[in-house]
Amino acid sequence: MIRLALVALILFARVTVHAAEPAADEEKKLHGEWQAVEIEARGKKAGKDDDQVKNFRLVIDVRGITLADPTGGGKDRKKTFKLDFSKSPKHIDISSLDGEEKNQTAACIYKLEKDRLTICMPYFKDPTVRPKEFKGGADDGNMLITLERVKAK
Repeated sequence: MIRLALVALILFARVTVHAAEPAADEEKKLHGEWQAVEIEARGKKAGKDDDQVKNFRLVIDVRGITLADPTGGGKDRKKTFKLDFSKSPKHIDISSLDGEEKNQTAACIYKLEKDRLTICMPYFKDPTVRPKEFKGGADDGNMLITLERVKAK
């Protein structure tokens, strides 16, 4: 009986390790530096030539997300994230470690298409209400951010 339980435990451990590998692979795909190319909120789009978009840059790595200070003053924002890529659309929960949103978690959705990352997040509504689709309409309370991976020079 003990031997059977031990075998079951070993098999479970192997399944758990293999189940974690896809999550780690998915997270690694997001690692890197990202530059916004379009932001849509309240039904209005801002393109890559808009200052708000030009100054929106972030880095994703094993420590979390660093949102660069748009003024260049060195007050970068720090965030952590948790993925659930088994959902459709994929979920990303982004938790703020500082600033106005400190200790708040925004329930977001994301999609990654080659070197383009799209995140839709609650903007001027309850941050725990996850968007259902990728849009930042006039009345839906969402912000849609489209980013492109910054290529190494």
